[in-house]
Amino acid sequence: MSNETSEHRILLIDTEENVINALRRELRREPYQILTATRAEQALSIMKEHAIQVLIADIRLEGTSGIDFMAKVKSMYPQTIRIILSGYTDIDTVAASINKGHVYKYLLKPWDKLELKETIRQSLDLWHLQAQNTALNEQIKKQNEELRYLNKNLEKEVEKRTIELIQKNKELNLSYEILEHLPLGVIGATEQGNVIFSNGLAKLYFERDNIPLVGSTLAAHFDFDLVQLAEEAIKTYLPQHMKYYFNESLTFHVKCVPLDTELNANGVIISFVELQ
Repeated sequence: MSNETSEHRILLIDTEENVINALRRELRREPYQILTATRAEQALSIMKEHAIQVLIADIRLEGTSGIDFMAKVKSMYPQTIRIILSGYTDIDTVAASINKGHVYKYLLKPWDKLELKETIRQSLDLWHLQAQNTALNEQIKKQNEELRYLNKNLEKEVEKRTIELIQKNKELNLSYEILEHLPLGVIGATEQGNVIFSNGLAKLYFERDNIPLVGSTLAAHFDFDLVQLAEEAIKTYLPQHMKYYFNESLTFHVKCVPLDTELNANGVIISFVELQ
């Protein structure tokens, strides 16, 4: 192992101890750890225990070819950058190394020390780019999975809310239907006195001169006493009662009930029970 501690590790593989020793001397001042092996099996055992960024091996290894070994490393540790360092210059051997072993560089023995060091630096740069790309792809994959999960749950939530709205709409329609057929007049008004709802009996009692209740104001149909009663109910949040003489023939017991403040709206429901 080298004299410096680093996150980067270079694994040297050569059957000749003197070659490994020479390489270690060349690289002793470089900022990475150096591990060594003389056999392919030994190298794989080291790679199982340590993360290797750059692998440098000869074409000839004990028990296997360097090309086959590189292909195996490519399959098992695809992120490791692979370099051949050999005395063979046969073009077929070089081509096989690139095509089968997927090596990054093919360097010749005796090596040029500057070229060797620069090749290792470039290999480490390439490894970093690959690592960043892998991390980015994993992040994108995770984000896509999260997005699919959110979309799936959003669809469920939308479906749930839709069912709830349909149910609420049914309940609301039923409420309107009940109010429409009550044996008393019912009017709904805002705190400004605008009429926003009236049932059939209220329309029968109070719509005169073709002036509809809904869309007009309380003051357009009723005198000051009733308008003031509605305002008092809204102001105090308490129900208000009175005996109300609408005209010479119609007298009512009137009840003004303020809307629940939890509905985030101020207003009043006014009921009219005709007195005989």
